[in-house]
Parts: sequence; structure tokens; C-alpha cells
Amino acid sequence: SGQHTLNIGPQSITISCPTKFYDPALNAVDTVLVSCGPDKYRLTATTLNGKMLGTNIRNDQFGCDPCPKSTSFVDGFLHYGDFNSMGTYFNIERIGQCSAICFDEPECNSFQFSESEQSCFLINDIVSKPSDPTRYKDYTICKKLSQCNINSRLFGCGENYVDRDCNDVEHAFYRQYNRHFEKDVKDQLKKAHFNRKNIKIENSGYNVAHVVSRANIAIEVNSLPRLMDGPMFDFETFVDKLFEFDTEAEVREPEADPLKPTYKPAISINWKKMKYTEYVKNNGATLESLNTQMKANAKEALQIMRLGLKPWVFYIYYKELLMNLCWAPANLRYGKYTTNDLIANYLDPMGNADGFLTAQENWFIRREKDWKNEEWCKKNPGADAVEYRCRPSSTGKHSRVRSGDKPNPDNKNKYIACKA
Repeated sequence: SGQHTLNIGPQSITISCPTKFYDPALNAVDTVLVSCGPDKYRLTATTLNGKMLGTNIRNDQFGCDPCPKSTSFVDGFLHYGDFNSMGTYFNIERIGQCSAICFDEPECNSFQFSESEQSCFLINDIVSKPSDPTRYKDYTICKKLSQCNINSRLFGCGENYVDRDCNDVEHAFYRQYNRHFEKDVKDQLKKAHFNRKNIKIENSGYNVAHVVSRANIAIEVNSLPRLMDGPMFDFETFVDKLFEFDTEAEVREPEADPLKPTYKPAISINWKKMKYTEYVKNNGATLESLNTQMKANAKEALQIMRLGLKPWVFYIYYKELLMNLCWAPANLRYGKYTTNDLIANYLDPMGNADGFLTAQENWFIRREKDWKNEEWCKKNPGADAVEYRCRPSSTGKHSRVRSGDKPNPDNKNKYIACKA
């Protein structure tokens, strides 16, 4: 009773909560569409409009939160007189109604509700530790999530999306939400590059390489508060480009890092180079579908942000937009750690089959104006070798000649040519 079995074959079910799902991976929504796979004993969950929530969901992650959206549960009971009351409402049948009443009152920060007694108590205090730690009957205490101000704290892609002025529950939600996005994308990148999702990349000479750096993505998103009242075609074009698979680009498998002579790959890699459009589906990786879903997430967040929302609601969708852009699959591949570390917060191009910048990478260069570490490379050693401008690339085609006309065996970086 109350259970559903998913059999072999394509099928899906809808699961709902009267409030919202408790697990942060489900993004605090109240209804999800669930289907089997792609991994054994795991589920894929989306919203009803197709927004991806996760592809590695367990069947024990669908528990309902006692409190509605934009609020967090506080265990215990408040006796009358233990809090600053803003009034009591009766004949309130559902906790969602009580929450709506509280949100209509700017000074209401918490509420206590009983479904059996249909009573709703509005509370001025931000309740974190009730006077009575034991719940009484079906009384439930909920407090509003912190009303963070978008102008008070902006984030970078590498951060946990946590504002110190926000409460701990919201901190935990965004930390886990961030890891959920990052893990899904990294798993599929590992599958594409190494044909194994569970391979350990640490100390292997590899890391995730961004074409457009995480720092520049954060700068783009953090410019939004001043753009909201005007045209945003420029930013929307940037989003489209970030989720566009570069059809000219080619990924090259970087050799093992000479600074790590003891490195032995955990699995042999049977390719040296391939078109990026083939790379993203190599070994059955699902980066294309993940990219489509995350782009839809970003577009939806951007659309909602333009509705003139209260600052704290704007802030929530701002962080969702940033997370989706930071891990846009079409902007990523695995590359050489030492070169990626050298490039840092600047463009890390893949280049085309001839080792030159692609048209899409030139578009990003013109926009970001970040062209660091430009150097001189030679196609071949020797007195007649042609020199050309180049810059580091985590998966670049060229090696740089740095000492006279002889190749330098200590050169640990790969390069992409700037111009012919």
C-alpha cells in the first residue's frame, strides 16, 4: 500500500508532497516526475516542466518536509507567552495557508500550525530553539528562510553559494545543491574521457577544464542586478554560447604530467584526439541531454528573476542561475592539471583540428578580453621553424620551444595558436 514498483522498460510516475520534498537534491519542489535509470537501482527526477533535478536519486529520497517552500522546520513546541505573537488565525485547514498568511506580513518570521486544531500562530521571532524541545500533538513550527539581499553578497563558481547572513538550513541546502550539479556533470565527463564514472582523478594529472573560466562566468552573472531593468539580449547570447557545443573544437588527450613520474593511469585511454561533439557522447556519456536540461534550468531562473521579485526570492534564483552556468557541460572537458593551473581564471580554449582558436572561442575572447600568457611557439625545432603567437590550453595541440631551437623536455604545458 502506498508503494509503486517500476518494472523494466520506459515508464515514469509522478510523486507529490503536500509541502515540499525534504531532500536538497529535489530542490524543494512539491511534485516530481520519476523514471528508471540510467544507473541500476537509481532514478532520474525532473519537474513537471522537464527541469532536471538529478539522475542518481535513491528511492529513499522522496520524504516530505513538514514545512512549505521558503521555510524550514524547527523541532519542538512553543507555549503561548514564549514568543512575540503577531496574532492567531483559526479555521486554517492547511499549513500552506498558514505560511501564506505569514508571508503577507513582513514582520512575521516564524509560525506554528496545527492541522487538527486548524490554528495558525504568527510569530515575530526567528525561532531556532523552542522553549519545549518536544513536539506537542501535530503542532509544527516553521521559520522563513533568511531574506538575503542580492546586493549584499555575490558569489563565484568555486564557492558554496552561502551567505553568512543566511541561516544554517539554507547553507546546507545550497552546499548540497551545488555538489549535486557538480557531481552529475563530473560523472558524465569521467565517462566520456576515461570510460569510468568512479575513477579517482585526484593526483592524476587531470582536472576539469573550463573554456570560459568560472571567474568570468561569476562576473557575468553578478552584473545582472544592474541589467534587470533594461535589455538583456547580450547576456542571453552569452548563456546560449556557453551551452552551445563547439562544432569546430577538438579535444586532445594530454600525456601524463612529467612532474608526477609515478603517475600510472587507473585505466588505459584508447583515444588520442576527437571532435568535441563526439567527445561529449563518448562511451555513452549523456552530457548532451544534461546540457539541454541545465540550459533550460538557467533560462527558467533568468525568466523568473525578471519578474520584479522580493530580494530574497531573486537571490535564490540568482544562485540557481549561477550554479547551472558554472557547470554548463558544453563549456567543459577534462584537461591537463598543470596547464589548467597556469591558465587560472582566463580562457582555456580547445582549438580546432589545426590547433587554432575556433570561431566560438574567438567570440569569447572578444567578449571577455582576457588573453593571458601569450607567448611564442614554434611548429618544429630548427633554424627555419616558423614562430607564431600561442597561449596555454589544457588540451592543446602544440608544444612550445623555449630554449633556442631545441625542444625543452621540461615543458609541461600544451598550447593553442592565436593566429595563422
